[in-house]
Amino acid sequence: MKKIISWLLVLMIGLFSVVVNAQGLGDLIDSLGSEINFWYTTTEKLTIKEITDQKVIIESPIIKNQSNENITKYTVMYSEFPLTEILEDTNLLNQTKEKSFDITGTNNSFTIELGTADWIDIIKKYYLFVIPKDINGNLGEVSNEIRFNIAEKTYGDAWSSEIYTTTAVHNAAGADMTLANITHGINGSTITLRWISINGSSTIDLSVMTPGSSSFNRVATINMNDESYSFVASRNGEYIFQFTPDNWGKQVNYTVQINTISSSAGGSPGWKVIPVVPKTWTEENILIISIIAFLWYIIYRKLYRKAK
Repeated sequence: MKKIISWLLVLMIGLFSVVVNAQGLGDLIDSLGSEINFWYTTTEKLTIKEITDQKVIIESPIIKNQSNENITKYTVMYSEFPLTEILEDTNLLNQTKEKSFDITGTNNSFTIELGTADWIDIIKKYYLFVIPKDINGNLGEVSNEIRFNIAEKTYGDAWSSEIYTTTAVHNAAGADMTLANITHGINGSTITLRWISINGSSTIDLSVMTPGSSSFNRVATINMNDESYSFVASRNGEYIFQFTPDNWGKQVNYTVQINTISSSAGGSPGWKVIPVVPKTWTEENILIISIIAFLWYIIYRKLYRKAK
């Protein structure tokens, strides 16, 4: 516990020493990151290597410290809740699971397997990130956050609107919807889906998984040649649309994140996403970075909850 308190004091002193000259949240985070000796980067990031019927395989680069030595200890943390929701309600961290790895050898990457043996419910969507640790237990900067669903065999970056599939649900003579170049537009609460007509199927069954749901519901059967369909969303959040062509064509899932529904218009607020960091004054920067530090403390406390 003394080690944790000392770590927090050093962190907060460092934060207050840079806040006067910082111009925004980005500068503050850069300053915070400069005190960490090893980290994931925008190019060294987690990827999904494979999803089977019972497990997901994540691939991670091996992180090096400032002496170019391999970091060999990693902890993966996974939950049904993204980090943004955990930040708003730190009690959700109690539902976050963890699994630690010790890496040997000289490879440039390693894999992490999670499945039913790790208390993963295959029908649910999970978010995960990885924390590197040195031999002394000091934490490095966390990896990118990714999401996955084993049952649907889908995955993507935590807050990206793009979603990928590892296997096709149908493989036959019908239309291959992976070639349909599906896109979308958003106007208020209306999501307009667009695609390119593909030969082999005349109609498409369109199903949707709404925010908070774990299953698809069919909303319409539409003509392939229509090349457009408008769906009215009832709340902010993530919508996963499933395009299933007739004649046993190849099915595809497409994800849309909507955050434009006003609560005053009858929609309920969904996940909060800040696409552009607003410019803030010094007092606001201190508050924001303090919240980030507090989240780190909660994570640190969970990883070392048995320490005395």
